[in-house]
Amino acid sequence: MYENPKNRENKYNRSAISNLYLTGWNTAYRRIVPEIFLDTLKNFKSLEYCNTPNCSTFIIVDGSQYIGTATAGKAQDKKGILLVK
Repeated sequence: MYENPKNRENKYNRSAISNLYLTGWNTAYRRIVPEIFLDTLKNFKSLEYCNTPNCSTFIIVDGSQYIGTATAGKAQDKKGILLVK
């Protein structure tokens, strides 16, 4: 089932969703980007940005388990380059 967390904000566990993002980044980008960068993602702030009108986040839920995410939104900087804070 695909759902937008903004529609039922109190239903979703933000920590679990953040962990899902972290797992995805670590799986997809390990050996592609420096490990020191991936290690800095432990304090993942993406969900703060995704609570703005400029962003839509969808999560894939199987029963009560979060199994996937997709996020789309306006670039966070003027050039459209990934901005890491």
